[in-house]
Amino acid sequence: MFLSVIFISTAFVNPLVLGHLVGAVETGEASLRTLIFLGIMVLTATVIKETIVYFRALLYENVSQDVIKRIRHNLYEKLQSLDCHFFDTTRTGDLMSRFTMDADSVRVVLAGTVPVLVNQIGFIVIGLIIMFAVNWLLALGFLAIVPFIGLFAYLLATKDKPNHIAIRERNAELNTVVRENISGNRVVKAYATEEYEISKFEECNDNYKTAFMNHVKTWCQYYTPMHFFVLMTNIVFVFVGGLLVINGKVAIGEYATIHGCLWCIVEPMAT
Repeated sequence: MFLSVIFISTAFVNPLVLGHLVGAVETGEASLRTLIFLGIMVLTATVIKETIVYFRALLYENVSQDVIKRIRHNLYEKLQSLDCHFFDTTRTGDLMSRFTMDADSVRVVLAGTVPVLVNQIGFIVIGLIIMFAVNWLLALGFLAIVPFIGLFAYLLATKDKPNHIAIRERNAELNTVVRENISGNRVVKAYATEEYEISKFEECNDNYKTAFMNHVKTWCQYYTPMHFFVLMTNIVFVFVGGLLVINGKVAIGEYATIHGCLWCIVEPMAT
């Protein structure tokens, strides 16, 4: 988390440097000395940012692997203490999913979702602070679009949750059919029920595909308009910012700074 804060902070060096450089050119204060100093700042920020990316990825993966290792150990230890009734009433596919798909989901959250979420929140918060500090009128123009983005993001999360549950259930069914067929292969061969087993597997296979396609359709239905409003922020910025620059209420350097900060905010929203 500490490294993420530094990473996010260094990402805003570029727009701040660009805004300062444009402002210096506009006022006639730009010089070779200024250009070299700003170039060193950008280079230093880039080196720090890329170094943090490397070490942060190692840390997140190490923590996530340690966590799922302990989870699997606890699961397996618990499994040995359960009675026969539990195994008689629980599908093998469900148990396999706990050790594979569900455990890997924990790793994805810790090593993938958490750092992305921290980055997104950090970029948005720091970006807005800088935008309001530079020019509050342009910042308000950007915020006018945010409620629409938030609405579709909320609808996407709400509507897609049942699809993720269904995908997990269909995956458990698929695992159960495969596991039971492999363990009972001698019985299948003895009674020549291969065609029946194939048709049973194909039904589960189709169900999994249907569940996943429902997720894709829901994603496309709500993500597309959400992404449209995200891109609209740039249009609003160009129109409103252009008018303010023309009327002399915003300096060109401020405009350049906020434009850089805008994309630092828009990119996390778009993902």
